[in-house]
Amino acid sequence: MKKIIWIAMAACAVLTIVTAGYLPSAAAQKAALSTAGGVITLKGTETQTSPTVNISGGVYIVRRVAGEGFMSITVKDLADNILHMTILQNQAGTYLLIVDGNPLKPGDVLFEIMGLGAWTVTVTKVDGSAAVALPQVLSGAEMTDAVSQPFKAAAGNLVMSYIYKNKPTGTGTLTICDVVTGKTLPMREMMYAGKISGGWSVPVPAAGVYIASASFPLASGGGEVKLSQ
Repeated sequence: MKKIIWIAMAACAVLTIVTAGYLPSAAAQKAALSTAGGVITLKGTETQTSPTVNISGGVYIVRRVAGEGFMSITVKDLADNILHMTILQNQAGTYLLIVDGNPLKPGDVLFEIMGLGAWTVTVTKVDGSAAVALPQVLSGAEMTDAVSQPFKAAAGNLVMSYIYKNKPTGTGTLTICDVVTGKTLPMREMMYAGKISGGWSVPVPAAGVYIASASFPLASGGGEVKLSQ
C-alpha cells in the first residue's frame, strides 16, 4: 500500500512540473505598458491584455506602430465588459478612440490586443492646441481608416465632400467629434454603396477644435474626403 501511495505522489509531482512548464505566468500574459511623454505605449505578442490604464475624457488617436496582418483592439472595464472594439487590417492602422461616457467613460480600463507575432500600439490624446485651419483632406486605400489633424471650426455648416477611385460595393463612414468633450456631431449615413462621389453639410453647434475619421469602403479603390467651411 505504501508503495502505491508513493508512486501516485511521484506521478502527481511529475505532472505538476510538466504542466508548470507549459502554463505561462499571469505576468507573462500582460502586455508591456509605458506612459512616457503622456503617450500610452503597449507592446506584446499574439493575444495579450494590458495592465490597468487610466484614461480621461476626450479623444485619443490609436496607432498600430508595429505588427503584421489582422489585429483587433478591445477596450474593457475592470469587470471585463467590452466598451469598444475595432479591427485593423492594414499594417499601419490608425483610428479614433472617443471617451465621452457613451459607453466609454473616463477611468480605469484594460486594452486587450489580438495580433500576429510582436506588435506595438500607441494611444495618444489629441492636442487641441495644435489645431490647424480648414480645409482638411483625408485620403486612404479601401478598407482603411484615415484620421485628420485637429482643426478649428466655427459654428455653422461644415461642408463634406467625397470621391472614390471606383464605384464601391460597401459603405464608408465619417466621424467628426469635439476633441475636448468627445461629443460626436450628428451624422446621417454617408458615402453610399454604389456612389462614386457626393457630399453635404454637417451642422457645427459651436466654435471649437474638432477631429475627423473617415473609412474607405470595399471596392472603392480608396479615395478622399474633404472638409471645408
